[in-house]
Amino acid sequence: MTIDEAIKHCEEVAEENEKNAKSINNIYKKSCLECASEHRQLAKWLKELKEYKDARVGCEYCKHTIIEGSNKE
Repeated sequence: MTIDEAIKHCEEVAEENEKNAKSINNIYKKSCLECASEHRQLAKWLKELKEYKDARVGCEYCKHTIIEGSNKE
């Protein structure tokens, strides 16, 4: 599973749980909303991780320390 697939999955689960919560009026409603909220938070963290990784790929300092194994200047 790629990070993009994981983000998409989290967003789909959140949407489905929010939709389910609107159609029920019992003890499961709160559970559906909590699950949706947790999946939205996970998707947010995954997006932040992806941005961090994408930014790091283009960072000359990171390339130097990772590829050449040196962080000395």
